[in-house]
Amino acid sequence: MDPEAHVAIVIGSSRGLGAALAAGLVARRCLRVIGVSRTQPEGPVGGWYSDSRYHHVALDVTAPDAPALLRSVLTQSPAAPLLVIYNAAAVRSDLEPDGTINFAVFDQVNAVGVRGLGHVLHAVQDALLTRGGVFVGVSSFAALLPPVLEPRVAYSASKAYLDTALRAVRLAWRGRVRVVTVHLGRIGGSDRERFSRWLRPSYARVAEHVLRRLGTGRIPDEIDYPLPYTVAYHYVLPLLPDHIAARLVTRLAGRRSR
Repeated sequence: MDPEAHVAIVIGSSRGLGAALAAGLVARRCLRVIGVSRTQPEGPVGGWYSDSRYHHVALDVTAPDAPALLRSVLTQSPAAPLLVIYNAAAVRSDLEPDGTINFAVFDQVNAVGVRGLGHVLHAVQDALLTRGGVFVGVSSFAALLPPVLEPRVAYSASKAYLDTALRAVRLAWRGRVRVVTVHLGRIGGSDRERFSRWLRPSYARVAEHVLRRLGTGRIPDEIDYPLPYTVAYHYVLPLLPDHIAARLVTRLAGRRSR
C-alpha cells in the first residue's frame, strides 16, 4: 500500500491509538486524512491535526444519519483508493462487583461495536468497491478469550463480532478490497521502560507497527501485537478451558505487578 496515493479515514481519531494512527498517516503524506469522532482531537495547537491534509468530522457513528453523512464527506475527497480504519470502541466495564450486568453500559458498548461498524461499512462500501483500497478493523485479544483482569461482557463480545464480520466481508470482497483484522493486547504504556515496551507499548509504537505492516507489498489478513500476547492468545490459552486460562492470566499478571 502506497499511503501517498490513498485517502485515509480513521474512525475514532480524537485520542489514544486513533490519534496516533491519524498522526502517522499525516506523516506518510496521504492525499487526505479524515478523522471521525464525537470529539475534537487532543493535542497542542499546531499539532498534526493542523496539517492542511487533515480534516476532522465530529460525528457519532452510532447515529441513524451517520452513513449518509460519511458518504457526503467521501464525495468531497479525491477519487483515490481508500484506507478505512475502524478504531471506534466503548471501552467500559458492564459488570458490577456482584457479577450482574449493567445493561445500560452493555447497550452502549454494543451500539459502538456492532451498530457503529455496520454504519461505517454501509457508508464506505460503494467507494471501496469502486476505488479499491483497504478496510482495517481494530480488534482485541479479548475477542479470543473473555477478559479477566478487567472483566467485561459486551466489549469482548463486540470484538468477537468484529472478527467474524471482517472474515465474512474479506470473503465477499476478495480480489477487490483488502480486509485486515488487528488484534491488540494492553497498550498505551511508555516506551521508556523495556518491560512496558514489550507488554504495554505506547500508542505511537502500536500505530507505527500497524502502518508499517499495511505499507508492505503483501498486506496481511491479520496483524497481532505485541508478540507475547500473540503467542499466549493464539497458541497457549486456546488449549485450556476458559476458567483455567483465566486463572493463569490472573496469576501471571499478579507476578508481573510485584
